[in-house]
Amino acid sequence: MFMTDPTQFDAVIIGGGAAVTEEFLPAFRNSTASYSVSLLKPKIVRAMDLARHGLELKLRP
Repeated sequence: MFMTDPTQFDAVIIGGGAAVTEEFLPAFRNSTASYSVSLLKPKIVRAMDLARHGLELKLRP
């Protein structure tokens, strides 16, 4: 039996999965994808010109 209903369920109110930035303490925001993005190799970031597409990496002090 195949499901024909395309309904999507998410555990959180805000959709977007790993692409969502949330405030975890007042004035402190973090992307839930921060770990995954940290694994991107600089060579790939440059080759795909991700900065032109809006990727902005901020290093923690």
